[in-house]
Amino acid sequence: MMFRYALYPLIGILYASYYTYLVVSPLNNEVAAVTSGLVAAGMLGFIYIGIPLYSAGRAIRGKVRVSMPSSYHVFGCSAICGLLVGMTYVSGGEFALGVATLSLVLSTLALGASLGIHVLRYIDFAYRFTAIVAISKPLKSFACGGSIRLRLRGEKV
Repeated sequence: MMFRYALYPLIGILYASYYTYLVVSPLNNEVAAVTSGLVAAGMLGFIYIGIPLYSAGRAIRGKVRVSMPSSYHVFGCSAICGLLVGMTYVSGGEFALGVATLSLVLSTLALGASLGIHVLRYIDFAYRFTAIVAISKPLKSFACGGSIRLRLRGEKV
């Protein structure tokens, strides 16, 4: 049962990658394949690496100091790998193209994880400042016309 729920994001990522390929393929098939691979790698990094790393960081906060490279450094590495893919594609070196493409996919996977962690930290930060303090009326039912009154921190009654 747990594996089923773990595979749902993968199916969505594969659909997103497929539709990315369909959008870009009329221009160039090779560019479409690389683009769909980058979309898949970035989303896989976010879902399957970024979220577990963020959760583990929240669980061990204060006990162990873990540092991650800056997203700018990972983005720079991905950009350099993208340039290498373009240069090796033009030059025609098959082995070098394979190595450059592998490094581009791995750096995009790391970029997706890094950006995912930053997004989750931002969401957590924003949530802390808009935390719900009290609910004035209890929720009875939407069908009965019940209403919810939320007060934010610092708001007068």
